[in-house]
Amino acid sequence: MQLAEFNRSLAHYANKKVAKIKSWYDAFDQLAILLEQSQLEKKIIFIDEMPWMDCPRSSFLSALEHFWNGWASARKDILLIICGSATSWIINKVIKNHGGLHNRVSVRIHLKPFTLHECELYAKGLQRWG
Repeated sequence: MQLAEFNRSLAHYANKKVAKIKSWYDAFDQLAILLEQSQLEKKIIFIDEMPWMDCPRSSFLSALEHFWNGWASARKDILLIICGSATSWIINKVIKNHGGLHNRVSVRIHLKPFTLHECELYAKGLQRWG
């Protein structure tokens, strides 16, 4: 499921059909090809809910490590932002990583939950658009 969604996102941003992706290694290879097409602009890779992409036997994390260490980290025009609601996964698999992502975290942003008052303000702001 996650690979299929990643494939659709690649096709959308490439503005063309992309070969069917069979592994996360293929997915990150295709992402590198897409990113190389615009070398003059800065690019942000934003991976939301990353813990849910790292399913058992998916090789997601090792493929990301390979992509980042083998290609993307050498580029000054690429920023990788990861986030997820499973805080313990982020801490154990990324922040405390002793593999390919060891010492790769440059900035940690701790977002606190909205207060009830902030939720109310947010909901009122949404009403303008609805």
